[in-house]
Amino acid sequence: MEKKIPVRIKNTFNPEAPGTVISEGCESTKDIVKALSLIEKVAIVNVSGAGFDFAEVMSEVFKKLANEKVNVIMVSQSSSELNLSIVVDEADVGRAMRALEHIGNGTINISKLEDVAVVSAVGAGMAGTPGVAGRIFSALGKNKINVIMISQSCSEYNVSFAVSKADGRRAVKVLHDEFRLGNI
Repeated sequence: MEKKIPVRIKNTFNPEAPGTVISEGCESTKDIVKALSLIEKVAIVNVSGAGFDFAEVMSEVFKKLANEKVNVIMVSQSSSELNLSIVVDEADVGRAMRALEHIGNGTINISKLEDVAVVSAVGAGMAGTPGVAGRIFSALGKNKINVIMISQSCSEYNVSFAVSKADGRRAVKVLHDEFRLGNI
């Protein structure tokens, strides 16, 4: 956007549609969610316990995962600092569990939850728009889709959450309909 020239991207299958304009500014709309993504074949590794230095344990957890080349996809921490949930590729879950099994000298519990999917709702200014997260989770609840884990980036561009793998594609469909993404 150095030259401040807007770019219009058109749909070759529907050339009469207005398309998408990429410009310097950001226009807020009622349906702020503009895209959805789905990551299947992931697992959640849970780190929990009480009476330990949480900052020290977190540092050790991420160091050990990095040493084992385990890619962390998503993280969620409880406000009580007693639980940390980490989404990893299902192919890495065994390595992650082995890397973390002796952490905290027995004061820390490590568990895993497999057959999980991560869904992300993406759009500019989501965190600053009241009701977006409410619409997401209300739509999922109405369709009996249980959310296992939630993470929102500070960039205001996405809300990600984990559901059972069996519900992943249905969650995307529900949100696609809720935010009328077929009409963009």
